[in-house]
Amino acid sequence: MENKNILEETPAERLEIFLNAEFPVKADFCKIIGIRYDSLVKYLGADTEKLKRSVLGAKYLKVLPLTGINVAWYLTGQGNMYLEAELDPSYGLYHLYPKEEIFRQLALMSPEQLKEFRKEKMKEIELIDKLLDAINEFKKV
Repeated sequence: MENKNILEETPAERLEIFLNAEFPVKADFCKIIGIRYDSLVKYLGADTEKLKRSVLGAKYLKVLPLTGINVAWYLTGQGNMYLEAELDPSYGLYHLYPKEEIFRQLALMSPEQLKEFRKEKMKEIELIDKLLDAINEFKKV
């Protein structure tokens, strides 16, 4: 990849930078967020500017933090590449785990356990989305 200003890079290029740093085996990343490997490869190897500038679908964006990537950085190029926020354990999310430990724990899970883990996290995300919707509705009043 040519040397560009990070703000000039596309979301696909930023994701590739992250994957090269954290997921030498891209199939591991695919398992965590639930995307098909061939879809990821097509996205990363996009030959049109429009596709390169597009972003992963909403269902993938919601689970991207499980990989340790800062979604804001992926979308805009601003901020740190890595997720820095500590998530509150009272919500059943990770707290004070270095990303390497999270990856190690995920790598030890069977495919069935990963599916169940992802399903649980998606339920948590749906609850957070409902809470945010309620807050936004309240602000309108």
